Parts: sequence; structure tokens; C-alpha cells
Amino acid sequence: MEILITILLAVLFFVAPAVIVRELAKRDKLWIFTPANTFALIVTHEDESGDGMKGSGTVVDVLHGVSGQTLVKDNDPDPMNWHFEKIGEDPRHSAFLFRTLGIQSMGNPFWKPRVNVDRHLRFAQEGQKEELRTVAKAYQTRNVFYTGDLTVKVKEADTFDLIGLNFEIDFVFARKFPVRSVLKLADASAFLTSLVENIVNNMTTSQTAEAYIGGPHAEANRKTMAERIENDVVLREVIEREIGFDIEKVSIRDVTMDPKYRALLELKVTAEKTKEAQLIDAEREKQKQILKNDADADRIARVIKPAAASPEMALVRWADAYENNKTMTTFAPGASTAIPLGK
Repeated sequence: MEILITILLAVLFFVAPAVIVRELAKRDKLWIFTPANTFALIVTHEDESGDGMKGSGTVVDVLHGVSGQTLVKDNDPDPMNWHFEKIGEDPRHSAFLFRTLGIQSMGNPFWKPRVNVDRHLRFAQEGQKEELRTVAKAYQTRNVFYTGDLTVKVKEADTFDLIGLNFEIDFVFARKFPVRSVLKLADASAFLTSLVENIVNNMTTSQTAEAYIGGPHAEANRKTMAERIENDVVLREVIEREIGFDIEKVSIRDVTMDPKYRALLELKVTAEKTKEAQLIDAEREKQKQILKNDADADRIARVIKPAAASPEMALVRWADAYENNKTMTTFAPGASTAIPLGK
């Protein structure tokens, strides 16, 4: 009987409240779920549109499930300056409800998680197509991923040989300043593109198109460009200040050009390869002739000249001619041909 009473009390005082709290969290009532590697902006009023133009309230808190990161506010009243620091697990993650039920309290029954619109270019499938390509993505979410990726497209970058190149550059980033990364700019990709274009053009104007597409050092040059962008101190400072991103990795995924430029480049490469082949053939012929001339000179030096110096050489030559032709000839003064002497 005592065991039954204990079970009933446990259900009454623990299980039932836990179920109720979780159900409220599912409806974003006072509590919310914060999935791993995401955060939610807590506002005083909800705007379902996600664009903040229909009366979305001010940001009063940021709740997150980012492991190993702590949200630092430093008593700053401006949410734009709240940022993540890798100084260990956030103290709020040690709360009983978070550890046992995976939920966090918003602190006020009238506060809500903000609906956000995330817009950027990504390398993904477009519709039902299996082919991966760069597509524009925009989706609504209350839980924003702390880390992510986006693609920047730089079009018609100038080259030394006046061939415009199109670069698709992938960025892996972390939202170091969560509120700033969501609210300050509507389209982070557009702003990031304008910054990256300057670096790309500064590098391509001094090199030919072959340096980045089709040339023997194209892959190495692409890697150098990615490292240059990734390690540019000024670029990183501007991105952090204006977008709130911390850039973790940059890579050049693809380099393309207008078909008309590609046709010209292919003609140029074909002409150069043909010229190289002709030069190689000419060099081989030259070496062949040199070897033949050397052999003739060697024969003259070692055979002809010593033989010509011998008084018996004429007899030897006559005997050789007779053996080969079975005919001996001699030269008669006044005649225009050699006269056969007989067989």
C-alpha cells in the first residue's frame, strides 16, 4: 500500500507537472525547447510574418542550446552586442529543467520566441532535381542554427587578359553575435558579396584566366585565394561588426566563365599546344640532322681522307666498282662520258 501511495505521489508531484511543462514548451508558453546548436531570440511580442514589420516586440533575451558556448551580456543593454564566447557550458544549462526535460524558461508568460527569416545562397538541390547548384534559400524559423554555410557569387571578375570569371565561394560561419546576425541586415549574402568582390578583383586583375580555370596551377591559385579571404583581418572585422558572423572556413567551390570567353580560351590553348608540338617536331628534326652531319664528318675524317692519301686508293676503288657493277669505266680526255672498259 505504501509503495502504491509513493508511486501516486511521484506521478502527482513530478510526472504530471513535467508532462504539463513539456506540453506548454511545445506551444511556446513560458518555456521553450532549444535544440542542439540553435538559439532563439525572446521578444515581448510575436510577429508570425518573420519580417518584423507587424509589431514584433523588442529582444529581451537569447536562449540557446549551443554546447560549449556561453552567452555573454556584460550588463550591456544593447542586445546587438551580446555574444557567444567559448568559455565553457552556459551556466543556465545546468538548470534542472534543461538537464532533465530539455527546456528553458523565457521568464515571462507574455514573451515569445521570435519568428525569423533566414535568407542566403546555398549549394543545394533545387526542387526535385538531383543536381546540386547554388540556389537562394529563405525559410522561417524560431530556432536559428548557430553555425551554418552560405555561398557568395562574384560575377565577371576582371582578369589580365580581359576574360571575366565567375567565382562561387563557400563560407562556413558561426553567429558570434546572435541578435546582430539575425536583425542587423536582411540579406547577409549581399553585403558579404560586396566585401569579397574587392579581394577577388585585386587578385585576378594581375593574372590571366588560366590561372584559375584550366591552367596547370589553377587549383593552387584557388586555394591561395580562399586563404587570402579567410585570413584577411580587415574583412573579418567588418563582417563581425556588420553581420555578426565569425568566419571559420572559406573555400572556392567553382570557377566558370561566359561560353563565348570559354571558346576564345580554348582556341588560344589549342593554338599554343599546336605551336608547342611544331616546335618539338622541329627540334627533333634538327637533332636528327645534326647527328647525320656528325656521322658524315666522322666518316670523312676517319675513312675518306686517309684513303684518299694512299697512292693505291685508285686501284682499290676500281676493284670495288668492278665487284659491285661488273663493269669498269675510265675517263678519256675530250669525251663527255665515262667509257666502259669491258666485263
